[in-house]
Amino acid sequence: MIDRSTNDQSDENSGKFREMEIENKIGSYQIEELHKELDYLKRRLALVPEPVQWCCKHIQQFWWTVSSLAGLGWLHNGARPVAQNTSSEPTIQIPTIQPAEMPVPRLFLDVTVTCKSKLNTGVQRVIRELCRYGESGGELAPVLIENGHFVTLPNLIPLRFQQGDKILLLDSGWTHTEMYPPALARARQEGADIILGIYDLIPVQYPGFVHPYFTSIFENWLKTVTPFCKTALTISRYSADSFKNWTKKQGLYSSIQEIGWFHLGANFPALDNVQQSNFRKRKTIPDSFVLSVGTIEPRKGYSCALDAFDILWSEGSSLCYVIIGRKGDLASHVIDRIINHPQFEKKLFWPQDVGDQDLANYYKLSTCVLIPALAEGFGLPLIEANFYGKPVIASNLQVFVEVAPKGVKFFEATRSDKLVEAIKELSLQTDLPAQGLPTLDWQLATNNMIEIVKSSKYQIKY
Repeated sequence: MIDRSTNDQSDENSGKFREMEIENKIGSYQIEELHKELDYLKRRLALVPEPVQWCCKHIQQFWWTVSSLAGLGWLHNGARPVAQNTSSEPTIQIPTIQPAEMPVPRLFLDVTVTCKSKLNTGVQRVIRELCRYGESGGELAPVLIENGHFVTLPNLIPLRFQQGDKILLLDSGWTHTEMYPPALARARQEGADIILGIYDLIPVQYPGFVHPYFTSIFENWLKTVTPFCKTALTISRYSADSFKNWTKKQGLYSSIQEIGWFHLGANFPALDNVQQSNFRKRKTIPDSFVLSVGTIEPRKGYSCALDAFDILWSEGSSLCYVIIGRKGDLASHVIDRIINHPQFEKKLFWPQDVGDQDLANYYKLSTCVLIPALAEGFGLPLIEANFYGKPVIASNLQVFVEVAPKGVKFFEATRSDKLVEAIKELSLQTDLPAQGLPTLDWQLATNNMIEIVKSSKYQIKY
């Protein structure tokens, strides 16, 4: 007779051991990347004569003093105010339905930072898409904070909440935590439920991958806002589990009663042969290339990917590598490695100013998509690559295993030798997908989110 409980316990322990092993490797990778960044900066500094270093140091100190006296201390102390948006275009979808006309329970989405700032990061794109598709059915309306109150758009009229109303905090509020407590307290007093939105917990899980200041403000945001919230909504089960574990460690376990998750969507521009032909004329596009999409920063695993391609190129491979992403923090050594690489603009490419249409063409023309990241909350390139029918190689992160479509080839995170094996194996396959598969768009993603929140279909309940 087989003792299934013993087998289940053994499988669970084995799974935990594998997760701990991956975490340890990622921790070592963080330290290694930080040392590389420090060594690079030291080498650059050594090229500057000492008198020039002395002058620069004192000029910096003088600038800090003058800027502080002039009320511009936020330029160097991190207390940056919201950058006001001066564009004539609305930053979010302006609602056509008034709060009084919305179905009960009413759902409001905080857009404070997105509406007021000039930022266009992934968070702002998520907020805009949720507003666009949520407002179309009258199920969601954007609100922002003004003078300690949540106000409606476009007239900025203070909103009177009703019992059962819900406010989803999915904007990047951590950059302006001080704005939220007064508004949240008033909303709670009027009967609204506050839902904390979580993309990921990378700043507190892997502080070596971000600037220390960001870890500090993000942790402050979580500790300040979580006590106002009964529920939390994340973009993956992995992020939900991470947040659950964090609340336990921080002693905030009692304030959160439910945690749910939904998966993000994606937009896919239409392509035709003429557009692709014009694209090839404007850009230098290799015949066969692996594509990576994402900000160049340590957690994206580009050092591992470059190590793998160095091995392949040393063996005579003609396969090219294209990286699309802006420069992020703590990545000067990676950028230096790319632009000074012997294969730069030959087999290694880093195109600039890539818009949505060009990105779609890169996906369509690529041989496969590589996602070597070591810390993510979701993994949108997995969804995008699937839409364009491209095979994918990804590191074996728990979140990638969760959201990846069938057929993704996983390799052991941080292991460039394992990545080389995966690329070689993929090149030998003949049954690659000929076209994209049905995937998650923003309309479906928005509908899923609204259904979870309005019907309280949270997957984790205490």
